[in-house]
Amino acid sequence: MDQRASTGQEGEKLANQFLRKNGYRILDERFRTQFGELDIVARKARVIAFVEVRSVSGEMGYLPEESINRRKIDRLSKCAMAWIQKKRIKNIQFRFDVITVDLTDEDEPVLNHFPAAFEAEIDF
Repeated sequence: MDQRASTGQEGEKLANQFLRKNGYRILDERFRTQFGELDIVARKARVIAFVEVRSVSGEMGYLPEESINRRKIDRLSKCAMAWIQKKRIKNIQFRFDVITVDLTDEDEPVLNHFPAAFEAEIDF
């Protein structure tokens, strides 16, 4: 496994732990579609959060959350729609969250959670 994949997997593991600790129930992980992948699908109360995890392990020159562009948002919305259709989910709120994980200091990773980080169209 290359360094980037390893960093991503470690970030997703820490994001999962963070969400659980904060009252979320993990519904799905690494849900693959023809459009891409949803890192984490979690639920808290009556809200489903499609969570994009961005992990870094060194200085990049920009914040990890800044790497989510319009193209990525469009793909995530298509992935979310595929998940909703597959699970036959109805009458529930959803949002798109971002969790950034800075693994530069291996002993003290820094997590930031951005609930409702962006809006995306999902056609029902």
